[in-house]
Amino acid sequence: MSFQICNVDRPDSFEAIRSSFAELVGEDDGLRISQIDVESPLYRSLKQRGIARPFLVYEISPPDTLHITTLPESYEAFLARRGGKTRKNLKREFRVLETKLGDVAWKSYETESDVDAFLKVAAPVADASWQSKVEETSLGRQAYHAEKYRQRAARGNLLAYTLVKQDGSAIAFWLGDLRGDTLYLEKVGYDPGFADVAPAKMLLYRMLELEMAREPRRFNIINWGHGDQPYKRDFSTQKSNVADVWLLKKTWKNRLWVARHGAPRRLVAWLKKSDVLLEIKRRFVPARH
Repeated sequence: MSFQICNVDRPDSFEAIRSSFAELVGEDDGLRISQIDVESPLYRSLKQRGIARPFLVYEISPPDTLHITTLPESYEAFLARRGGKTRKNLKREFRVLETKLGDVAWKSYETESDVDAFLKVAAPVADASWQSKVEETSLGRQAYHAEKYRQRAARGNLLAYTLVKQDGSAIAFWLGDLRGDTLYLEKVGYDPGFADVAPAKMLLYRMLELEMAREPRRFNIINWGHGDQPYKRDFSTQKSNVADVWLLKKTWKNRLWVARHGAPRRLVAWLKKSDVLLEIKRRFVPARH
C-alpha cells in the first residue's frame, strides 16, 4: 500500500491546520509535516489525547536530533569562527588531496540539463558509499530521481556538487534542496577507496567557499536533516529535537496502515518498559562467571 503525501512546511498553529485540513490534503491521503520541534505548541497539540481532529496522527519515527548552521557574512568569517587550527589543517588536507589525485574538478549542477550528468557520476558513488547500506534508496536504484531533480532545478532549488577526478569519475557528492534562505542537505556520499583524503569533507568546504562568494547568495542557513552524526555536531550552531508527522484522512485503508506499521514500534516500547526482556535474559542467557 502506498500513500500520496503532500509536504507542508510548518503551519502556524494546530487550529490553522485543523480548520483547513480538507483543503490542504485534496485528493491525497494525507499531509506530511517535517521537522516539528517537539517543544512546540503544534507538536503538543498533535500528541494530546482527547482533542477532536479530522485526521489520524502518525509519527513516522521517534523524535530525532536536528542540527542547524547559521552562516556568517563570508567564507573567511566562517573559517575564522572555526579557529586557526581548522584553517591550517584544511590547507594541509587540500595539498594531500591534490598530491594524491592531481588536478580535480569541483563541479556544480543547477539546471534541468545538468541533472543527467550529475546522476551519471554521483549514482556509482552513492552505491559504493556506506550510506547506501543504511538508506532505503540510492541515486542509482530508482528512476524517478531524474524527474524529481529536474523539477527541483526548474524551480531554481537544486544544489548539487561533485568532486571529479581527471578520468571523469566522481569520488564524492553533496545534494540538497534550496528553500527560502535555507539549504536542506539531503544526500552525501563518497567512494570509500578514497577515505584517506576525506573527499566529502573537502567537497563540503569547497562548496561553501563557492556558494558564499556568490552574489546574491543562495542560502544563509544549512539544515543538516535528522541525525546527530559527529560532522553535523561539528558545524552546528543550533540544536533541537524534532519529529516528522503524517496527518492522514480517516479512512479504513489508512487506519489499517497505521495499525500495521505502528504495532512493531509499540511492541518494542512495551518490552523496553516491562521486565519481559530482563526475565528472558535471566532464564535463558547463562550467567558469566
